[in-house]
Amino acid sequence: MDLAQLPPGLCASRASAPDSRSGVEALYATGYWLLARDRVTDAASSGANWMAQFSDFNLRQSMAVFDGMLTMVRQAADGFGQQAAMMREHAVAIAEQAVENTSEFSNRMVHLKDPLEWAQVQSEYLSRQARAFAEGNRKLSEALIREQSTMATQAAEQGRAQARRASEAAE
Repeated sequence: MDLAQLPPGLCASRASAPDSRSGVEALYATGYWLLARDRVTDAASSGANWMAQFSDFNLRQSMAVFDGMLTMVRQAADGFGQQAAMMREHAVAIAEQAVENTSEFSNRMVHLKDPLEWAQVQSEYLSRQARAFAEGNRKLSEALIREQSTMATQAAEQGRAQARRASEAAE
């Protein structure tokens, strides 16, 4: 191999010594080619090692985030189950109050003799039913708002904790 075949920049004497065997032999003798080959191999190996570490870091961080998302979804589903149970309890309480009001109305109607009293008792019954439903809905909405606030606070705390764990796991 002569200096004319070398890539530009590797040898400053390329232009001045187009076919000098002594220059190529001098490069081989100093071990320049072996050194250059070793440096290129080391650089490629170092780049591959860095990419492997970077990929491992990203994989661990992604798995930690995915695990956190699954935990939050699971807890949200549990929260919806809790909300459904709360709604069921409030609906049963409203139904019990409505049945109690209806029972009382029926007992009073059976014992009434004057038709004018029937209108009064029916008006009281409807008023009590409306209050029972309004009160039950108010309590249910307050409970749902409290539950949503609690769930949002817990989700935010878990998200922050999961982010901390993910960054710690990635380090």
